Amino acid sequence: MRAARAGVAIEHINQSYIRKEDLVQRVLAKCGDAPGLVHVLFAMEACPSYRRWHDQMSGKTYWRGDAGKYLHYYFYFIAEELGLCCMRVPTWAPFGLQFYCNGHRMLALSRQLTRLRLLGLIKKVAHTYRYYLTRLGRSAIAAAGSFTRFNIVPAIAGVH
Repeated sequence: MRAARAGVAIEHINQSYIRKEDLVQRVLAKCGDAPGLVHVLFAMEACPSYRRWHDQMSGKTYWRGDAGKYLHYYFYFIAEELGLCCMRVPTWAPFGLQFYCNGHRMLALSRQLTRLRLLGLIKKVAHTYRYYLTRLGRSAIAAAGSFTRFNIVPAIAGVH
């Protein structure tokens, strides 16, 4: 399978009490949170489906709603803007895909941009989602670069 070739494990979940998110968090702790496919899980779960039904009175055959247990795949991946996301893919008709996204990374980015705007380091370009550095922002970056170059890097290297 492609996931195995990409170095992503495919894991079967056979107990209903196992939290899928805990398994994925364990994988993230080992592998980091770089964008891309993180983990693939599969489990038998209940889902809506259809079955053939023949009406004796009219002599016609219909599709009726039904429920059953079918195999579902869970593809966990990290999107750059959204963070950890999951796509639930059933293997039986009507194939109702479900997409889950907690949006924590997007919220964190939004809060950081608001903080930088309030500090006067960036300004928003009108009617867009773009920002630019203010004069104060450029000065802050230059100062941080100098501080890093002259204080932090020598300290890491052991130079006094």
